[in-house]
Amino acid sequence: MALTRVMIKAVAVWGVALVGEALYAVLYPVPTVQEYDASTVVGDPDLPPLSICAVGDSTMTGAGLDTANDIWICQLASRLSDRFRVTITSHAVGGSTARDVRNDQLGAAVATAGDITFVSVGANDALRGESRERFSENLEAILTTLAATGTAVVISGVGDLGSIPRLLPPLDRLIQRRGRRFDVISATLAARHGAVKVDMWGLTAEQFRTLPGIFSSDRFHPTRLGHRIWADAAEVTIAPVVSRFA
Repeated sequence: MALTRVMIKAVAVWGVALVGEALYAVLYPVPTVQEYDASTVVGDPDLPPLSICAVGDSTMTGAGLDTANDIWICQLASRLSDRFRVTITSHAVGGSTARDVRNDQLGAAVATAGDITFVSVGANDALRGESRERFSENLEAILTTLAATGTAVVISGVGDLGSIPRLLPPLDRLIQRRGRRFDVISATLAARHGAVKVDMWGLTAEQFRTLPGIFSSDRFHPTRLGHRIWADAAEVTIAPVVSRFA
């Protein structure tokens, strides 16, 4: 009986700690950060055209950055501009979940589907308590619809959310595991629908865990360095896709 009381007390303390950490993450003052439209055109007009469509969340809108050019997809376009005339059309909205992308961005993405469509979503689903089943349902609908347009779909997936400075122990570990599960769902659905999945854990997680200067003043969104790491991962991932359009 004494052991049972100890266990109940330990669980209660653990629960209080988690609630406290969650309240800190949500209520701690967040500096106002500007977001951007990543839509742009770069590269010589005489180069072969490469059209890119983007849907997703603040990873595409550059919250916390100084300019739109710092957004990872814009950094990627700049790197490709020596070979292509790159046009980016972005429909991304900061804070979006997979349901938001499905309901509010997908129609526009179909209308402007390019050679490549980037889907960067899942982090907000994981952070806000969306069920894995609902996330999977919404992401599958997104991929099914985009695949029908003939665009080459690239999914960013969900990286190590536990590295976010606003998330303190023990909440960071729980969110880390939850984010990993959502990334696995993204990888599974990408394989099912013929999409390409960025290996966020293999290509970015360690750097986000160890390098200084990754996160902006809001302790949530990445700096230009963080976006550069994402651009590096995307560049490696899409190399075989891009070669089709050379």
